[in-house]
Amino acid sequence: MHATVRRYDLGAGSRGMGAVKELTRRCQEELVPNLSGLDGFTAYYVVDTGNGVISSVSVFEHDASAQEGNELVKHFFKERLQGLLQANPQVTSGEAVVHKP
Repeated sequence: MHATVRRYDLGAGSRGMGAVKELTRRCQEELVPNLSGLDGFTAYYVVDTGNGVISSVSVFEHDASAQEGNELVKHFFKERLQGLLQANPQVTSGEAVVHKP
């Protein structure tokens, strides 16, 4: 199992709240269908941590699948969400060493 955690800053206040809503809508409608079609896809989560910060977690069965998913997400955020982000995301990726489905 391989997972990637990303942290996105969309800004605080009403601007951030509108950006959070738009980001989650685009992810649900555009990104998730593409990710779920990848071989080895297990799960994708978007978490609203408050104050205009969003975290996402993607989970794949194999490293190669995770890398493909990471490229897809990177391209999606660059092409479809760049105007919503205040900075580049913080990205952490690796093998999930403890997990229970």
